[in-house]
Amino acid sequence: MSPLTTRSNKLKEIIPTYQLEEINDQNQSLNDAFFTDEKLFALANKLNKPYRSNYYGLGICVSGTATLVSNLDHYLVQPNSIVAMSPQVIKQWKNVSEDFETLTLFFTKAFFSKIFAHQNYLDQFQFFDQNAQHVNQFSADDTTTVLQLFQTIKSHINRSHAYQNEILASYFNILLLEYQILFEQLHFKNSYKKNRSQQLVETFKNLLNSHFQQQRSVQFYADKLFITPKYLTEILKQETGKTASEWINELLILEAKVLLSNPQLQILQVAEALHFPDASTFGKFFKNLSGTSPLQYRKTL
Repeated sequence: MSPLTTRSNKLKEIIPTYQLEEINDQNQSLNDAFFTDEKLFALANKLNKPYRSNYYGLGICVSGTATLVSNLDHYLVQPNSIVAMSPQVIKQWKNVSEDFETLTLFFTKAFFSKIFAHQNYLDQFQFFDQNAQHVNQFSADDTTTVLQLFQTIKSHINRSHAYQNEILASYFNILLLEYQILFEQLHFKNSYKKNRSQQLVETFKNLLNSHFQQQRSVQFYADKLFITPKYLTEILKQETGKTASEWINELLILEAKVLLSNPQLQILQVAEALHFPDASTFGKFFKNLSGTSPLQYRKTL
């Protein structure tokens, strides 16, 4: 293993994430699960910056509106929107209205693995995939069962007894399965509506999320899609308003901001994690795209 690979693996272990314990101050008997029907004031000053979490989340909006930026996708969250979040996705909340309220369930991978004795239990749910659509809009009728399950979980979450984890895990599991049904129905219908250009855009985004730290050449992604770089750029510009290079650079900047929010990391380490040859090259890249230097950005956090 090369020194650069070793350093990259070490850096991945300390990429900043918010821990469930930081928001779970209401029920100390549950370390791996948390339910809220209020705003998360504990992290309000941080959630408007790009971040990751060590927990999964599933929530339904009951009032107000907000914008969730998930990786580079912008989603409008409004009543009957269901939001699914996983640890690997970079998240950022913007334009949150004063009446914005959700019923939200947070839990760690450990919560399910302890109960169901299956380390990869959550992998079966497509909506937690890094490249999935993380916010989906439904009608009030569609979300009736999901909403009822959230209310049932709310009534059980603070009942401390010997079988609390087992009962909650069962309700959590039913909720996830019910949402999986809605998710599959919605995306099964939508898959028939996508034209060739839209399919290429979706595949490009999937490739980008998997390779952007090591591969920032448009040629690389075009080759994977068996098309020319020019055609890829034209399709992306037509469908999304951004070129392939803009998509690549914006995701690099987003990842850089997450890394810079970790005070343990030196700017040189951030540059190495993103495969820049040195801190100076990274600094110029960051300033050209964000308008501020890495050091100045860090001071605003």
